[in-house]
Amino acid sequence: MLKKVTFALVATIGFQTAYAAPSLSTKVHNHYNSLRAMGMGNAFVGLADDYSLIFYNPAGFAKKTQNEIQVSVAGVGFAPKITSLVKDVDDASKVAGTDQDKALAVSNVLEEYYGKNLGAKVQLPEMFWIRKGWGFAIIPMDLTIDMSIERELGPAIDLNVKGDTSFAFGYGQELENNISVGATAKLVHRVSVEE
Repeated sequence: MLKKVTFALVATIGFQTAYAAPSLSTKVHNHYNSLRAMGMGNAFVGLADDYSLIFYNPAGFAKKTQNEIQVSVAGVGFAPKITSLVKDVDDASKVAGTDQDKALAVSNVLEEYYGKNLGAKVQLPEMFWIRKGWGFAIIPMDLTIDMSIERELGPAIDLNVKGDTSFAFGYGQELENNISVGATAKLVHRVSVEE
């Protein structure tokens, strides 16, 4: 039995890393992050008692005493250096001279941003409806842009964009006084660019 489990684990790791070549990024993308959970360093599973329990600990549905509806209108956040990078690249591409001169100017701008992580996050309205025993979540768009300047043969932009649309249904039930079980079924449609 142990040999089969070990083989399956090695096969899974090998399969996942075989497709990681297009991008240099090794970051793990989570399709949904609760602000409360992030504020606790994601040490949240045992506590998960709010609307986000559907993604963190669906067994918590069994312990809910009140219904809860959470609607977020929209959210946008970005690294301030993105706007300066765009402006600097635009200015460098307008330098007088040959195409080589312009390419060198853009390359020099990218060198200035080497090692800096640049990113943005956009969320459209999302809705959670949580009740005792079950609930669902609709997240129409959760767009994450992660960009960094890397050095390969010269400066290059490593771009990772993930756009998720998610629908989740969760259910939880109490088996005994202090034992609950739960499950969440998620449908996630992801649009991804890794270049």
